[in-house]
Amino acid sequence: KVFFYLAFFQLTTGTRIGEAGALNWDDIDMAFEKVTISKSVHWGRGVGAETYVQPFTKTGSARRIPMTTTLKTLLCEMNQTASRGLVFSFN
Repeated sequence: KVFFYLAFFQLTTGTRIGEAGALNWDDIDMAFEKVTISKSVHWGRGVGAETYVQPFTKTGSARRIPMTTTLKTLLCEMNQTASRGLVFSFN
């Protein structure tokens, strides 16, 4: 189910996979129906490589994306089970 939510979020907002992967619940403003994209995940490759969240996006600037009604409904549904930390957590 998480993969569906992730794919729907990306298709609706146009975010990159690293931006969606770094999204925290604090980045989502339900009252103003906006999502703030300000960081990105860097997945390390190879032996001993680290995976970490970078405090910037690929373009280096943050942006606020409006939510569609359907996306807001989906995020509210997700928020009922996990209201802290990463939005798209696989734990």
